[in-house]
Amino acid sequence: MSRPSAGDVSPGGVRSASLTGALLAAFFVWLGAAWDVSVAGRLLSKTWRFLLPVLTGSALLSTAAATTRPALRRSASLTGRAAAGTFRAAVDGIGGGALGRLARRAAAGADGSLLVGGGWLRPLGGALCAFALARLISPWFGAEEVASQTAPPVDHAAATAGLVVLALAGLTALVLGGAAPAGHTGVIFRGLRLSLGTRPASVVGEQSPPNTAIAVLSSLAALSVGAFAGFSPGTGALLPLVLGVGLAAAAAILYRSEVLLLVLAAFPWVNWAARQSLGGLGGVWDEGLLLGSFAAVVFALVFTGRSAVRVSPVLAPLALAVVAAVGSVLVRGVPDEVGIFALRVAFQPLLFFFLGQLLPRDRRWVRAAIAVFLGASLLLALHGLFQYVTHAPMPASWVDARESAISTRAYSVVENPNGLGAFLLMGSLLAVSLALSRGRFVARAMSTGVALVLAAGLAVTFSRGAWLGFIVGLVALAALSYRRVLAALIVAGLVAPLAVPRVFLDRLTFAFSPEYLAKSAVAGRLYIWRIAIDRIIEHPWLGVGLGTFGGTTGFLFSYTRLWVDNFYLQIAAEGGLVLLGAFIWLLVRVGKGLVASHQVQTDPFLRAVVAGVFGGFVAVAFANLTASVWETLVVGAGFWFLAGLATSLAVGVKPELRPLREMRVDIGPAASATDGAVGPATAS
Repeated sequence: MSRPSAGDVSPGGVRSASLTGALLAAFFVWLGAAWDVSVAGRLLSKTWRFLLPVLTGSALLSTAAATTRPALRRSASLTGRAAAGTFRAAVDGIGGGALGRLARRAAAGADGSLLVGGGWLRPLGGALCAFALARLISPWFGAEEVASQTAPPVDHAAATAGLVVLALAGLTALVLGGAAPAGHTGVIFRGLRLSLGTRPASVVGEQSPPNTAIAVLSSLAALSVGAFAGFSPGTGALLPLVLGVGLAAAAAILYRSEVLLLVLAAFPWVNWAARQSLGGLGGVWDEGLLLGSFAAVVFALVFTGRSAVRVSPVLAPLALAVVAAVGSVLVRGVPDEVGIFALRVAFQPLLFFFLGQLLPRDRRWVRAAIAVFLGASLLLALHGLFQYVTHAPMPASWVDARESAISTRAYSVVENPNGLGAFLLMGSLLAVSLALSRGRFVARAMSTGVALVLAAGLAVTFSRGAWLGFIVGLVALAALSYRRVLAALIVAGLVAPLAVPRVFLDRLTFAFSPEYLAKSAVAGRLYIWRIAIDRIIEHPWLGVGLGTFGGTTGFLFSYTRLWVDNFYLQIAAEGGLVLLGAFIWLLVRVGKGLVASHQVQTDPFLRAVVAGVFGGFVAVAFANLTASVWETLVVGAGFWFLAGLATSLAVGVKPELRPLREMRVDIGPAASATDGAVGPATAS
């Protein structure tokens, strides 16, 4: 394979006119050539070439069984044929019946309707903008919030920042949320068409725009309702606004369920806003989101045909894990309330994996979801950096008494520095992958800037597990897709201890000091790890009972004061070795599915996305060795959503979603065998 010349800026191959770019390119070319002729480089290359056919042909390590594939493709197994036949019968019976006719009749004018056609964006923007502005200025008019003795303390800086962001977003939707002229191809109108799921009239046929009078009146009404809710103290007036917006959004998403990709991509901020605004309902809003999302998926599968059923590689290990977890709860006599909560904490985030796989999308929606995910990560990082600069308050237990140089650890709306670090791992490695890809220079430069900010936000969490996870994830990312930078990573690893600020280096090395190890063995990680291992030895198969030792559930229900801070030891102690084995099997299956998806991609952007998700996947899995960050809802939701989205790309994505006017009801094996392909449907 030919190498880029010294005039290329980077491995991407974009020629640079600057002296710095030329020198950097020449350095990397020299470094790669030196690696190729060195003894270590040649030895590792020959070892990899020898092991590759062995690994790919192995039943344990090959990706053949872990590939996501269309469910209605002809299957050799009786179970597969039965499942395909059942689904076809459901589509023909339900989609072809009275409900199907009603759905098609409702969709006949959906593209140009106020809700589905995108006319709802302006009233929604007006309501949100008026509400946020009213909340921001209400203290000037003497309006004060009624403090609750049971509510947690409010982070006023975070609340103000959130209201400002909400006001700007609402104002943007209010001003630019109208239907774009048919001939416009500018960035703003293309972005609006993407966000609304609409296309130019020349593509989808003539469609009538929403009535102007209705649009104006609905916007004025929304402004009034938003302002009233904003000036009213508490959440009493806000709840009707939220319910109204929720009902309107549900009606629109029923036919445009791909919009849910953006909601799930922005989950940390959506979750924070819902819990802040819904009062007593905030604790169960995520269950409502999941139920509504799966209802939209079923509607897209059965009625509109905008999505297709896929066989997921995680079904077998997930089934075994559920059986082991339920068995642990029943056999060990865990109280019902504790057992149900523990099962919810353990398995609810996995549902986001299936949403990532099944929600309808095309290449544009994948790009939009990735952009929103990186934007949400960027806001978290900036908020974390703001907390670090302003010395936001934190519990004293987050740092050792000797670490006086650390004034605060960033936690943002995740409210946990280890959780924030784990979430930023996924965003930072995804941004790094896009920066290293062979895309356009402007896009790569923007990805580089995002990656730097996310890395800075990751640094100020002072999460040692996240730092080490970033290194491991970066190596995994490079090994999968960017082997040309491995030598540069080795050099960076040697130089980094000399370049990073002393406070970060001290934080990392302190974990290996005799003083820390002695304290940890008495009342810290090492102490609770030893207890966990003792529990595993005493109860190896079903553990001491799910939710009763060292995790979120055990802490909330007063089973323990200490956290295990190792997810694998925790589930082994609580659910036994069977549950641990099933979970590791699930992780391996998903990891192999990501590798399989990467192997078949021919689109540079999608290939970079899958590689970045794989790097984040490995990084978060490693970070769970020192903190149970999967139990943080926003981390688990983001982790499994990205994994589901990336593994499903193995069957390809459509260049453009089917218009609602072309709804189909009958879905046969031939029609649903592929989604439109970017690459082969299965990995070799």
